[in-house]
Amino acid sequence: MQRNRPNAPSNNWDNYVAAFSGRIMTASFEPQARFRRGAASCEHEGKHAFEACPFYLGEVHAAKAIRLTFPHLKVLAVLRNPRERAVSAFNDYVRVGRIRGPNASSAGMDAVLHEKVALLRSGARALESFDMRILSSGVYIHGLRAWSNHWPGSSMLVLRSEDLFGATEVVMGRVQRFLGLSASFPSDALRHVSNRNTLPSKSRPSRRLNATLDGFFAPYNAQLYAWAAARGIPFGRWENASSSGTDPPAHACERLKDLQRSKAALSSRDWELLAACTTLL
Repeated sequence: MQRNRPNAPSNNWDNYVAAFSGRIMTASFEPQARFRRGAASCEHEGKHAFEACPFYLGEVHAAKAIRLTFPHLKVLAVLRNPRERAVSAFNDYVRVGRIRGPNASSAGMDAVLHEKVALLRSGARALESFDMRILSSGVYIHGLRAWSNHWPGSSMLVLRSEDLFGATEVVMGRVQRFLGLSASFPSDALRHVSNRNTLPSKSRPSRRLNATLDGFFAPYNAQLYAWAAARGIPFGRWENASSSGTDPPAHACERLKDLQRSKAALSSRDWELLAACTTLL
């Protein structure tokens, strides 16, 4: 995983461990940039912290390979509202220069993301297509299913980033207990964010784009909620930016439930309503 980075270890275990304890310089993704990781704060307890990568969740072979290599590893997945994640990813693409010119704007965001949703819905692209990653990285359920096939529930912790940032000390206490670490981190360290996008201005989604993204992710989110519930994992539902804030009537919920049971095709709006109905019935 490090083969394309200068001065980074590739197959030497001691060097690999040292790299992620801050003792080896590695190149970042940004041109001409270099960074040094600080020593892991759990090092005094004889534990090592390795890299955090959002793409492992979507790599179909990663779960089995990592399980075979690190059978006692604890896995932590922190999931953000996929609609907000897609918007954030767009702005990050602008920050690193992957999206430039007229497209690096709110209007450009609207056009780019609508086009990608349309390509996926038409079948012209698949979720596995690399150029769809800005959306597919928010389809968490496929990765979670793959990981849960190889990883015991006692070694996986799945959280919402909204809870992590909204109740940091409480959630981090849960994380530390899961990892078997002493709860000795000061509160100011828990609230430190090191990878915030510092662009002076960021593109913002239109109401139309929010509605499109909510509709696109709705069926996958519904599967995620069902997956978590079946495993006894407490996982709150994400709010839809495009919702009116009112609950759907009970008779509409019953109709949608009947359609789902009959395996009828549901529209994107139906999936959004169904997700809301689940909290009522």
